[in-house]
Amino acid sequence: MMIWFLSFISCNLTSYSEFWPDKQKYPVIDLVEPNLLEHRSGGQEVFLKGSQLRDVQTVIVGSRNATILESSDSEVLIEIPPLIGVDEFIDITLVTKNGFVRKEEVLLITDFSSN
Repeated sequence: MMIWFLSFISCNLTSYSEFWPDKQKYPVIDLVEPNLLEHRSGGQEVFLKGSQLRDVQTVIVGSRNATILESSDSEVLIEIPPLIGVDEFIDITLVTKNGFVRKEEVLLITDFSSN
């Protein structure tokens, strides 16, 4: 049983560079606007501004998937999902068909109540 498990793990590990070999095509986030969230209940609209954003597939806010409302090469408009946890600062990860970008602690929660 242990040998099967180890062989399963070794067969399924793939680096990001194998999925997205050209780092020059990776998306770039220069600005998150607004970067202050008044509450954790979700529903706020936030712009992600940068470059190479057109082919966005997923945006993760904290640990939850955001709703992508609009996208172009330079902007993505998302709706923030309800957020869980007690962190004051929230990360955003954006994935396109050409790569990903992660901005750490880019959103600030100003009110820790649920609404």
